[in-house]
Amino acid sequence: WRSQGRVSFADENFAREVMQLFSIGLIMLNPDGTPQLDVSGKTISTYSNNDITSYARSWTGFVRQTARANIEEANTRENKVDPMKINADYRDPFPKTDLYGGFIGDKYPLCSDMIKDGFLSKGSSYRLLGSSFEPDFYMRVWLTEAEEGDHMILSE
Repeated sequence: WRSQGRVSFADENFAREVMQLFSIGLIMLNPDGTPQLDVSGKTISTYSNNDITSYARSWTGFVRQTARANIEEANTRENKVDPMKINADYRDPFPKTDLYGGFIGDKYPLCSDMIKDGFLSKGSSYRLLGSSFEPDFYMRVWLTEAEEGDHMILSE
């Protein structure tokens, strides 16, 4: 919508095929491979159409990269090393749900959920590297094993 001024939807066929054929299959299984059954004895589906729609949105924004002269063959225009990249203008910007009621990427807390100044916790260890961006400065600090004043631990 942002770049072309028209509404389009993610291709659900690819998402459905990945889920059905290459990852979780159609029905939930027990650890021994037998189908899981609900209280009425029917098999339990692994995903719904809403899951397919969300998963399809996670595949949006991929575009082909051009071949690089120093890697690919001269007679082809294909990039065989990393053929796809994400174009943010074509990427679906909204959260994608996982199969368990959460969201993809939920293992990391949001910055807004962090405790204010939480990185300044009691017992945290810090190295003062100064303001130099030169690699030799960092190597010197690393090799000297943090002289007095280069290292601190917060006590309160």
